Amino acid sequence: MTSPPFLIDSNILIVAKNTTYPFDIFPSFWNNMKSSIEAGNIKIIKAVKDEIKAGRDELSAWLDDVSFSPIVHDSLEVISNYAEITEYIVRQYSEREYRKWIASMNIADPWLIACSMAYGGTIVTQEEHVPQNSQKIKIPNVADYFSVSWTRSIDMMRALKFRI
Repeated sequence: MTSPPFLIDSNILIVAKNTTYPFDIFPSFWNNMKSSIEAGNIKIIKAVKDEIKAGRDELSAWLDDVSFSPIVHDSLEVISNYAEITEYIVRQYSEREYRKWIASMNIADPWLIACSMAYGGTIVTQEEHVPQNSQKIKIPNVADYFSVSWTRSIDMMRALKFRI
């Protein structure tokens, strides 16, 4: 197992399915993902699993076939981290952006950062840094503030020696 593991954002799987690695063209990508998740090299938190399962599509069906236990975010440490992240967001960003971030499909984002703070691991996301004065809330910016490691999918695939 790669130590620490990669904690995957839902957008990695959603974008892969929809654009970069469709199931019908890149089955090897999905086989690599499945074996890495089952080996524990890639972890999925419960909120990410819930986002994917809500889609009730081919990706949701694929996830049903992957044997893993999602990381639950009900420990006191994770909840405390979540509260700290929320306090930071409220101070740093507009209320409008905060409400949009919490209410949108990105509801897993603060939990992903909170779990990484509690358990370690590198967050893998498609999101990009935005300028410090931007009001857009993005995982890389918030993760950097909390000294949480993050990367892109291509770097994760290299580290895990994916072959497509």
